[in-house]
Amino acid sequence: INSNGSLLGIDELKRFFPEKKMRIFIGTWNMCELKSLPESIDDFLLPETSDYIHDAYVIGTQESTELRLLG
Repeated sequence: INSNGSLLGIDELKRFFPEKKMRIFIGTWNMCELKSLPESIDDFLLPETSDYIHDAYVIGTQESTELRLLG
């Protein structure tokens, strides 16, 4: 971590984000109290209609149960 709290230094930021823009995917997933996770959530994260991969992903869940975490 740099002195300004950033994980990337100025050189890395310029290299990875030359236009100073980020694409962020924000989604919510209603799990309907599923007892197990699906094998893949690629369709949710990388839909066929998407023209690019995002730089960061933020996913919230609804109706997830603690029982899933114990199994």
